Amino acid sequence: MIIFVGLDEDRNINALSTFKTDKTPIELDNQAVEILADLDGFYISGDKLMYSVELSESKKLAEKEKKAKEEAEITLEYLKNKEVLDSLDDEAALMVVALYPKWQADISLKAGERIRHKDVLYRVLTAHITQETWTPDQAPSLFSKILIEDPTVIPEWEQPDSTNGYSIGDQVTHNGKTYKSLVDNNVWEPGVTGTETLWEEI
Repeated sequence: MIIFVGLDEDRNINALSTFKTDKTPIELDNQAVEILADLDGFYISGDKLMYSVELSESKKLAEKEKKAKEEAEITLEYLKNKEVLDSLDDEAALMVVALYPKWQADISLKAGERIRHKDVLYRVLTAHITQETWTPDQAPSLFSKILIEDPTVIPEWEQPDSTNGYSIGDQVTHNGKTYKSLVDNNVWEPGVTGTETLWEEI
């Protein structure tokens, strides 16, 4: 079958015919005809290329349903992953920091969520809509850094904020010694007089 088409100024097909006319001067080869038949509303009947409004609407609806299904599957996969990530304790979470969502402006965060910023994991302290100037490393009232960044390495102690103290069992080095936290939300300096019930030298 031979098909002739006409094109508008934007090179879109604006006319079709099974014979050459002034409005349809361009001849399509068989392969092009088959491709054209896959477009919305077109179909081949015998040796003719036909167009159907109903078929066009049907194809559009099918495409819309397919897209909605794909989006639903992506959302479901995200929720499954989020459920798993939310179930991890901090030590396990720090082994898979790259899987946590990256901080960005203009998103809604809930208290308790963990989020990644500059490859560091933070916990959200207060529900809020993020803003460009409220980055996790610059807004301690909104985020607490999860201090034990690599559970396979004992880090140097650093002074935490009141919102992100060390947890029971966390280990740190300080002044050449290694300590283990005996309490949660431990913000005191290890080795200082009076902290014997808070830190254990190991």
